[in-house]
Amino acid sequence: MVDGDDIAARPVAVALQEAIAAAPEDAATQLVLADLLLDAGDPRGEVIALDRRERELPGGIDDPELLERYLLLVADYGFPCAEREPPHGFAPAPRGLYVLRSAGHLYEVRFRDRIAQLMAQHLPGGEWVRANEGPWEPDEIEAVLRLFADAIRASTPLGRLQLPFTRDALPYYPGALPRGYAVPRAMIRRYKVSRQRFGLVPRDYYRWMKRWERFMWMLRPKK
Repeated sequence: MVDGDDIAARPVAVALQEAIAAAPEDAATQLVLADLLLDAGDPRGEVIALDRRERELPGGIDDPELLERYLLLVADYGFPCAEREPPHGFAPAPRGLYVLRSAGHLYEVRFRDRIAQLMAQHLPGGEWVRANEGPWEPDEIEAVLRLFADAIRASTPLGRLQLPFTRDALPYYPGALPRGYAVPRAMIRRYKVSRQRFGLVPRDYYRWMKRWERFMWMLRPKK
């Protein structure tokens, strides 16, 4: 979750991140990093602290205001993740294809003109059209392959996937995991923001949606 800018790039923060990656279950080190970020006014520290609270409380966060804050922050920054991200795994193949084998299935991606096309024998093909003209840049191809691979591995619904560089794309930050899923329309209406204001990376999709449903249940009128 922590990017390599400002406070997170300082030696003490980098050392903490390395220690967390080496021992992902060590909550104490995560909270030290959270305090460091909070002291610098970085909201990612609050995400870490709320995530620990969610994990440690039976049934998770039971205060609707805190749960709402947690959901908003995660829609902005993502859930904390101690594990290092694996490479996307797509390999170039003849005829301009990129191929990935995952869970016994073969996935193929082709880039042509403004279109990225994902094909798999067990799924209907899908096409995504990017907004800008001209040839695909290498960083655009890498971002799209990363997003496809993340969605495939997370088993998230490919039909709802939104790619970077398309019209009305979700927030995109170079160097970070690309967002692929919009938050529910109920959240957009609640905060009166555009659908491009927030976004979820595939690994966060089901986890976030489950907590959103819990939050909406908390808001139901009590009989």
